[in-house]
Amino acid sequence: LENDTWKKLDFPVEGKIFSFSPVSADDIWFTITQVTSTSLLYHYHEGKIENIRAPFSNFISKIHFVSENSALFAGWADMAIFENGSFSTLPPIPERQGVRKLYSPQVSEFWALTGNSTLFRYDRNGYKRILEKEAVTDFAFTDMQDGYILSVDELYRVDHSGVKLILKNAELKHIRKIGFMHNRTLLMAGEDGLVMIYADSHLTIYDSQTKENLNDVLITA
Repeated sequence: LENDTWKKLDFPVEGKIFSFSPVSADDIWFTITQVTSTSLLYHYHEGKIENIRAPFSNFISKIHFVSENSALFAGWADMAIFENGSFSTLPPIPERQGVRKLYSPQVSEFWALTGNSTLFRYDRNGYKRILEKEAVTDFAFTDMQDGYILSVDELYRVDHSGVKLILKNAELKHIRKIGFMHNRTLLMAGEDGLVMIYADSHLTIYDSQTKENLNDVLITA
């Protein structure tokens, strides 16, 4: 999407794209999952496509670039670091699930949300599960210790002091994705066109003028 115009990118490879991560408009990493549940990894750059050897045998569920030459790759509990053209593996996530969301300002520490709605934080001390008994819907961070976690109908604040419950509202259980806007306002989107904003300790519902389910949030400015 550029301004208000969509452009379709056609890559000369067989299969459907399962995960992708654009470093720039002309530098895109993507995967195609095969019937054997393994992934073919491709790197599109300089107008050509390169097939890259995947860092693990299971499928790649998520790719998260933190810089032009540094990224995290996640699979079925598997985790790997990509730095300066080479892969190195990390200890697996302590749950046999695919990772559906990653956040990391650098590859040495990260937040990971699994397909089982379990949230982990990883650092030099290993993995720690956050909200031990709660299913996590989504999260949004500006750095490793500044953000929000949505768990069904509860919103948690994360800062240097830890994780604190700040809001419980029945409407939150209809939210699917959250994200930070440039002014630190929290934008939320979900079922039946539901759009909500959390700012200055207040939750506001906005008319999105649609009844379609909103499955993701992409904030560009």
